[in-house]
Amino acid sequence: MKSTKAIKSNIVGFNYSGIPPAIAKSLKENADEIKRLRTGAMSAMLRIGALLGGARQTLRPPVFRAWLAAEFSMKYSTARHWIAAAEKFPNLPEGVASKFDSTALMMLSYRTVPSAARDAAVKLARNGVPISATSAMVIRDAHRADGDPSRLDQCQVNRFRSSLRAVVRNWTGERQSWRLRHWPSASRWPARI
Repeated sequence: MKSTKAIKSNIVGFNYSGIPPAIAKSLKENADEIKRLRTGAMSAMLRIGALLGGARQTLRPPVFRAWLAAEFSMKYSTARHWIAAAEKFPNLPEGVASKFDSTALMMLSYRTVPSAARDAAVKLARNGVPISATSAMVIRDAHRADGDPSRLDQCQVNRFRSSLRAVVRNWTGERQSWRLRHWPSASRWPARI
């Protein structure tokens, strides 16, 4: 397994010296307030996900979707992400949850992400390292490469397909995705590609 020690926090404080003192003071106060609110925001998001999960278990899917739309103007996909995050990170303390970026929390809650990757991210967050979306991708890929090589191969295949679509689109000037649906079974391809 690859080490997650390579992910280091290179946090540098903002340099307020080029800003007038009155504005700098206001900005520092705003930053402190945002940090305070953010501490509770991730925990609140996980709690909301848990409550949504309980409602989803109680209601039939069409009724749950209607309830989401009527009560919160929320898409089902958003609710599903919040529910997954609450299920994958059920007992995350508030101080640790505040170290996660919301995108990183969602990214690590996908069912294809190994639990070892989530554990590594939580361990880093407990040590005070902020988990951004980029660091979540690095952690996910590091654990995915060792834990499930077939999944990594499928990711590489998908990247290759995307690259091939772009090349074909540039070459012909039109979308050729219908040809790529049958990839890699080359016998189904038209001879002209």
